[in-house]
Amino acid sequence: DLVREKSAPHGLEAASDASGCPGSSPYASGSTTAAYDPDCHRNDEQVNVQLEPGSSSLEPLAFKYLRLSSRATVTHLRKYVAQEVLHDISRFRDIDIFILNNDDGTFLGRDHVLKFVRVVYWNENEPMPLQYRFSHTIY
Repeated sequence: DLVREKSAPHGLEAASDASGCPGSSPYASGSTTAAYDPDCHRNDEQVNVQLEPGSSSLEPLAFKYLRLSSRATVTHLRKYVAQEVLHDISRFRDIDIFILNNDDGTFLGRDHVLKFVRVVYWNENEPMPLQYRFSHTIY
């Protein structure tokens, strides 16, 4: 098996041995240099968040408490909310995420990783209180 022969010298598992998570094979994208993470970031440092709607025009999530890899970005959360609330992941640009660390909340940039958000804005043991709102910015 060609995949096994190429994987073995590098200490990688073949795609059929992977955990089944999307993109778990280093060859899935056609590139042998793709990041390979057979545990789908389950062993990363974890961050707990509480996601609430910012207005009555947005429906609440079925699961408002999430545990995520600290490497996840604000854009990952925006896409999750767009899929779950707007039922269209392509509308993720219509959603902004805020951390409720003051009266109005602090806007979180799309490229922020959740570890950065936790260290800079929320150094508590409770889940980070996040709020999703419709975006008022045109991209």
